[in-house]
Amino acid sequence: MHQLKPGETYEISDAYIGQYQKLPTRVIIHRLTEEQTRKRWENQALKEKKKVLL
Repeated sequence: MHQLKPGETYEISDAYIGQYQKLPTRVIIHRLTEEQTRKRWENQALKEKKKVLL
């Protein structure tokens, strides 16, 4: 993950999940930019604040 530059996407097309029955899946890893990360932190803080008020 640290090798990806901010905003870059990496796809693993042959991934399998499951312990007994292996199910084929596709994994997409997207590293957020600094702006996107900051925005998510702000939104998460707002959601947590709302939870406390309820």
